[in-house]
Amino acid sequence: MVEVYETLPIVPLRDVVVFPHMMMPFVIGRPSSIRALEHALAKDKRIFLAAQHDAAIDDPGAEDVFTMGCVANVVQSLKLPDGNIKVLVEGVDRARVIEWKDDKGFHRVVVKVLTRQKETAGDVEQTMSKVVALFEQYVKLSNNLHYDAMIAAVKVDDPESSPTPSRRTCWSEWTKSRTCSKSTPPSNVSTASPPFSKPRSTSSKSIAVSSLA
Repeated sequence: MVEVYETLPIVPLRDVVVFPHMMMPFVIGRPSSIRALEHALAKDKRIFLAAQHDAAIDDPGAEDVFTMGCVANVVQSLKLPDGNIKVLVEGVDRARVIEWKDDKGFHRVVVKVLTRQKETAGDVEQTMSKVVALFEQYVKLSNNLHYDAMIAAVKVDDPESSPTPSRRTCWSEWTKSRTCSKSTPPSNVSTASPPFSKPRSTSSKSIAVSSLA
């Protein structure tokens, strides 16, 4: 099997994990992350996203970021008056960092793209049944699930398909201070509300996100 390596600009994420086939909106505010994004936009719009070990670190290095992350495409970007940039990304492939490289004001990483493991039909069907059952429980408990995401998820019958609202829907709803993703996380996860939303009281149903990438 051929091994695939890529050299991509990296944007460390605070309290957020992006997976393949997932649409994720967030705000980029750190100078190094903005430069990494601009480098990606000037080329092929591909970027590497990985979570920080500690979200409180403002200038993370190689030792502060998980080696496992996701190669993603930048779908939309919008510069804000304060200099921050709203982005909508789509996860493509899981990848592992092999080497960090310093560039002009940002970091690039050499990553090894991880191939997807093939499962037997029986294993896939069993796993999908469990996921659908858990999703149905989540729907009953959640008050902030995007309707299109719910309908798409319950209709999916192919594990390789993408049960998600359209990119246009994601971007439109995001600009209205909502989060739209292919795999909408439980409401107690930090991606339940967009990073640029105003902080609100924390409850068992929602936790506001204020940190920037």
